[in-house]
Amino acid sequence: MSVFTYTAKRRIAPGHTAGVQYSIDMGIRSHNPTDIYEGNQAFSASQSSTSISKEMIYHKITTKRLNYQQMQEFREFLNSTNGSEPITFDLFGSVASPDNPIQVEKLFDKKIEPRYIENGAYRFTFTLIEYL
Repeated sequence: MSVFTYTAKRRIAPGHTAGVQYSIDMGIRSHNPTDIYEGNQAFSASQSSTSISKEMIYHKITTKRLNYQQMQEFREFLNSTNGSEPITFDLFGSVASPDNPIQVEKLFDKKIEPRYIENGAYRFTFTLIEYL
């Protein structure tokens, strides 16, 4: 299981309250980390130089199957963090037993929609950004 901790702000799920911090234990189907560097490179006839201004890791995540109630809670999570609000992400921990939580932000999505699988099951794919 993985844990996402956030503050509810938008598209509040049934039984949740805006402004309250929630932690969701969620199964992850796939996790693909990618190292990203932003910077400048200069070239001359005899040499080149590179300056790195940002180092990040993009964590592309796809959830396991979610039932309708889990889908509503996860939709609240994605909508509540779409404006670069801070998230705590723990890939191998649980709410009861944290492992190695990190601070991340969610990459902005113009459209947040679950992918319907079958028999009332849904999946989400999204990207988190870890700044180094």
